[in-house]
Amino acid sequence: MYNHDVNPRYSYQALFSVLVLAMLIPAFLYKNPALNIIFNIFISVIVLTAIYSLAIRRFFFIITLILAALTTMTTWVEISSNSTVTNALDHGLNFIFFAYLALLLAVRVFRTTHITGDTVFGALSIYLLIGYTFGFVYLTMDTLQPAAFDIGDHTVDTSTYIYYSFVTLTTLGFGDIVPKTPPAQILSIIEAVTGQFFLAVIVARFVGIIAAERRAALTPAQQRSQNTANDAAP
Repeated sequence: MYNHDVNPRYSYQALFSVLVLAMLIPAFLYKNPALNIIFNIFISVIVLTAIYSLAIRRFFFIITLILAALTTMTTWVEISSNSTVTNALDHGLNFIFFAYLALLLAVRVFRTTHITGDTVFGALSIYLLIGYTFGFVYLTMDTLQPAAFDIGDHTVDTSTYIYYSFVTLTTLGFGDIVPKTPPAQILSIIEAVTGQFFLAVIVARFVGIIAAERRAALTPAQQRSQNTANDAAP
């Protein structure tokens, strides 16, 4: 029987750390002409770390491995060829892979019955994966429909749309990048709502688990006393 509460080999801390580190790269290398290549290297590192961190059943591991291989391959083909077709294929596969990781990790975290530090890192990783997922959706849309966004002085690359995605996910809305077409606007709204819903649901889930654990730790006498107090409350 698979235990959803415990990752028997590795933790989610490594995945969370790499996701955060990749977000910080543009802040230090924004003037470097090789920024997009360096950022894509870290995307490949995220892919490998996800395989390393997720101790999952053989079936899901094989799917993860196949998607990871395809994603890594198209990422480097896109860098070398830089054609519309390879760009769209690369961004589309990255979107599928990151969405798959977010869903897989969400199932693990929401099925847990005991909260640990690793569970918290897992929940935080889901939130960041949502941001990366929508970033690649926007990149795919920009590739297929270049007029979908007005990016102002920004460069059309992976880090730009990851930045826009997290600005949207956190509902900061700086306004330096603006969705211009209805599909782009609707996707931006969906991401903003998804971010708020996720925070509300994960907090409610964790509070429920903590309450259940505290109740289970009570002695029968303490439970009866608590039930009596609850019944007497208005």
